[in-house]
Order: sequence, then structure tokens, then C-alpha cells
Amino acid sequence: MSDEAPGREVYALLEEAKAYGIGILFEADWDDEGRENGWTISYVIHGWPAVSRQDGFPGDTLASAYDLETAVAAALKPLKELGESYDLYLSRKS
Repeated sequence: MSDEAPGREVYALLEEAKAYGIGILFEADWDDEGRENGWTISYVIHGWPAVSRQDGFPGDTLASAYDLETAVAAALKPLKELGESYDLYLSRKS
């Protein structure tokens, strides 16, 4: 993958999330010695009870992987599925 490809993939993921009104969090994972050990990508949707965890956080993990490119690629499909479900929820709520 070229140096530009990860940026395009991240941008595509963010655009997909924006289309559904879903927030995205990128969190670096760190090992015990303070070195980057991977990435976790999570989503946030305020006001949709179906996604609230027991601790009250309005979202959850989409993907986690050893590098950002892999995590972004793994997060895209579940994000689309989540977005479609959220759209259905909103249409039924109206």
C-alpha cells in the first residue's frame, strides 16, 4: 500500500460515517513499553438505545488490528451495516 492509500481509506471511512451521522474514534493501542501495538476503531451514535453499552458509552468497537490500514479496511463493512440499521431505526421512529 502506498503512503497515500491509508489516508484515502481513512477519508472513505469518515465519509461513510458522516453519511449516516455516526461518529468515529481512532485509538492507538499501546504495549507495556509504550510502543504502538495496533489500532482500534469505534463508533459513537447518540440517542440510539440499541448501541449503548452498560457503562453508558453510546457506541462500541468496529474493528481492531495491528495497523491502521487493516483496522480501517475491517471497519468499513460493519460500519455500513450499522449505518443501514440506524437509518431503519430513524425511519421507524419518525
